[in-house]
Amino acid sequence: MEKQRKPKAPSKALVVRLGNTVIQESTATETFVAVIKEIGPSKVANIPEIKVEGLPLVVPHKDYRMQLSKIDEYWYVCTHMSTANKKSLLERIANKLGLEIEVDLI
Repeated sequence: MEKQRKPKAPSKALVVRLGNTVIQESTATETFVAVIKEIGPSKVANIPEIKVEGLPLVVPHKDYRMQLSKIDEYWYVCTHMSTANKKSLLERIANKLGLEIEVDLI
């Protein structure tokens, strides 16, 4: 008997207002990466409680996780999570750093 896969939910996009800057890329993942880049990957990496499955969200080198997106020549970010989790993480990061942010799922 073949195991049935759970159907994927329809894709959602993120629109992020970070201070006076609006960031919206073609996918939620691209927007998530762009916001982390705008905030500063080293700042995010220095927040010890921001983790994904027990591992740091932002790392300086590619590790065994399959879904790490390159932010720049020095940093990678884990993107293996739902769009809702990306929204929540961005809000937590901004809160920890005292940044004004509004994250909308569309």
